[in-house]
Amino acid sequence: MRHPRIGVAVLTMGNRPAELRALLDSVAKQDTAAQRVVVVANGSPLPELPE
Repeated sequence: MRHPRIGVAVLTMGNRPAELRALLDSVAKQDTAAQRVVVVANGSPLPELPE
């Protein structure tokens, strides 16, 4: 039997890094691995980009 393809989307404000890490660790420990994990950091500051 084929395993289902699972995707995970996480919406975060970026101000709770310990909770985000715990959530991502939990996703990694699931019996069926996620094919794709997307983290949307809504309202988080953007990293500096080189010019």
